[in-house]
Amino acid sequence: MDDAADLGSKLAELLTTQRLGRPAHVFESLGSTQDQARAEAQDGAPDGALVWALEQTAGRGRMDRAWSSRRGEGLWFSVVLRPEGDPSAAALLSLAAGVGLARALQAPTDGAVKVKWPNDVLLDGRKLAGILAEAETHDGQVRIVILGVGLNLDPGPGGFPPEIAGQAAALSEAASGSIDAATLMATLLGELEDAIDMAQARPEELRQAWLAVSDTIGREVRAEMGGEARTGRAVDLDLDGSLVIEVADGSLSRVRAGEVVHLRPS
Repeated sequence: MDDAADLGSKLAELLTTQRLGRPAHVFESLGSTQDQARAEAQDGAPDGALVWALEQTAGRGRMDRAWSSRRGEGLWFSVVLRPEGDPSAAALLSLAAGVGLARALQAPTDGAVKVKWPNDVLLDGRKLAGILAEAETHDGQVRIVILGVGLNLDPGPGGFPPEIAGQAAALSEAASGSIDAATLMATLLGELEDAIDMAQARPEELRQAWLAVSDTIGREVRAEMGGEARTGRAVDLDLDGSLVIEVADGSLSRVRAGEVVHLRPS
């Protein structure tokens, strides 16, 4: 992989977006792109500002789970978003990111990429990418969303860390030929921008786009929400991003936040 300065220059030449990646700050190493992007947002970074690190020493996913982020083995980045609306509208941004990533990765994976509610991107049922959306609100309105993405490109010579080896996937498994990081980043940002625009202006269109790439709908699932769990068949996605589950008595239950486990193939 090129160094940070070269990648930044290449990305600037390849970008087709209106906002995302403008500006782009590329670092050789950071503790966390989320933390850096939040600091830059608090200093006035505009909507769409990108923080991209070639490695993270303290990368994290949802629920503060560690995310292995070694140099040359993935794309680790965060984007500053300044949406307008209430927190429920901001919740759609995580789903929009899943749609954007899935669309960007359809060609290199021959259509094998799917999304798992709420924020995982899967390749053949294993986690290819994770999404972390962290919102800051003021007076009930969302002011900033830091949207983080970790995309595995290659497991490296030693393979994935043992604790995730059976559940993780890398783009190199499906893509033919080498992966150019700047080209892929430009493609990702373009699809992410389109999906984010859908979330903000055309939520029903986003809902349909998410359903089209979902690996969750039609499956028997267990939704874990703190100390509560619900089991049933995932049947739909609400406009607010909630997963709709049909439970044993035929009634519908809506899950707005939590973890979902796929219990058997769809």
